[in-house]
Amino acid sequence: MEIVSWKESYSVGNEQIDHEHMVFIDIIGRVHEAVIKRKSMDDVKRIMDELEKYASFHFISEENIMIDSAFPDVAEHKKEHEKLLNSLNEKIIEIISGYKDSTELVSFLIDWFVIHTTSLDLKLSKHLASVV
Repeated sequence: MEIVSWKESYSVGNEQIDHEHMVFIDIIGRVHEAVIKRKSMDDVKRIMDELEKYASFHFISEENIMIDSAFPDVAEHKKEHEKLLNSLNEKIIEIISGYKDSTELVSFLIDWFVIHTTSLDLKLSKHLASVV
């Protein structure tokens, strides 16, 4: 399984959001490393807790940028953020409860980041470019 790394195609054209996305990728990389090194479930959970808190922070930060730039789809984007956080929390519970393999978690996180960034955040990117 290949870990996600920063690509210019993930850029939304906003330095703050791009930086936060890079941190997000770093945390996913740390989850991946913990999984491939077969670290304890406590170690994986600790990093997942960080990821969940960082995602929550990032989503609020991104939503504030949307509001400040008068992004027309802010309500839809915010609902997607809520769905993503719910999915992440469900996945964390499944992993901790032993229902899922932790390698599946890494695949979920990579897909979660890539799909969100290249679909919904692309709309935001185009909007931010138009208001500069």
